[in-house]
Amino acid sequence: MTVAYSVEEVSYRLGGSHLLADVSLRIAYGRVLALVGPNGAGKSTLLGALSGDIAPTAGRVLLDGEDVAQLRARDLARRRSVLLQSNRVSFAYSVAQVVEMGAAPWQGADRDDDEIIAEAMRRADVGHLADRAYGSLSGGEQARVSFARVLVQDTPVVMLDEPTAALDLRHQEELLRSARDLADQGRAVIVVLHDLSLAAAFADEIAMLESGRSVAHGSPAAVLTQERIEAVYGAPVAVITDPINGHPLVIPRR
Repeated sequence: MTVAYSVEEVSYRLGGSHLLADVSLRIAYGRVLALVGPNGAGKSTLLGALSGDIAPTAGRVLLDGEDVAQLRARDLARRRSVLLQSNRVSFAYSVAQVVEMGAAPWQGADRDDDEIIAEAMRRADVGHLADRAYGSLSGGEQARVSFARVLVQDTPVVMLDEPTAALDLRHQEELLRSARDLADQGRAVIVVLHDLSLAAAFADEIAMLESGRSVAHGSPAAVLTQERIEAVYGAPVAVITDPINGHPLVIPRR
């Protein structure tokens, strides 16, 4: 497997708090990596370090062997795309205009933007919303439009920060299936998820964070043990095997 990212002993400190502490991991092309952990564990901060939006206070992040901190903004925008938790847009853009923003890094490049945009809107199920004002949409609809924008950016690395948080059951499955397809096409996909069963179903690997540290990294079955989940999350769970596909299912014990 070809390595996309090498994270080397990365720490990030804000004020007196260590939001990341000595995190090291490798992320390969053709794989889906799910970042999981309790609130405040450092998942979004790690995604920020990977994207180049946050400069580590120690350690370094390499993308294709190059230090992310040394890459130009345009170069980064052509190599990685990011779906943030917050999908706010400041001006009264239409849905079609927001999706088209994903093509901005490729101005002057030889590619069929119209076809790429149409396909992205179809995959995100937002074609029927094209003429609507983005600000008039529900949170779930805005999330799908923002995902379409990420698809239009068409980068080798795709990062998704809690992409299913506002989505209904059908659209959760469709979005993560699209993410799975991107990895199967050779892209590296990094996704922050709270639903551990979804992470197990769609990810090749899971990295679990706690208090800014990586406490486990491996296959879903290796990481999602009852003992580890209860220790990290402080909540009783049962971990069973899905009788249909064999993936771990994490169920709260009530």
